[in-house]
Amino acid sequence: IRLMFNPRVVANKIIEVIELGGTVFIGGNGGSACEASHFSGELVGKFRKERRALPCFDLTAHTSAITAIANDYGYDFVFSRQLEAFAKKGDMLITLSTSGKSLNVLQAIHTAKSIGMYHYPFPTNIECGTETYVTQNYHLELVHQICEMVEDHFV
Repeated sequence: IRLMFNPRVVANKIIEVIELGGTVFIGGNGGSACEASHFSGELVGKFRKERRALPCFDLTAHTSAITAIANDYGYDFVFSRQLEAFAKKGDMLITLSTSGKSLNVLQAIHTAKSIGMYHYPFPTNIECGTETYVTQNYHLELVHQICEMVEDHFV
């Protein structure tokens, strides 16, 4: 898969945001939700080396908030409402979506832009020209590349 997505650019922006006191927010649906949790866990915990915990918020993990928001406002707002509550200008949103069409992801992107956050979407099936599982495997590879670069900086 050859795309314009550059993991070094994303890693550098994560480093910059964290060094300036910001937080990285990550979200996705289904398999991408699992990958968002994985990505966040690697940054908050560790990837391969001992280092300080890095500020990363998994938008898929706050079950009570997600279900309350979905109940009161609709599923399209489960990520954007969390961004409204916790994000600030200069923070970063990373979205993982194989289709690129999930309304809750699109609403989160809109909210992130209105807050003044940086946004980096992972490539979709359309950009990759592949089936879902191939795109998901590619996302996993990108997550590990980015985590390694970020971690090397903070060691």
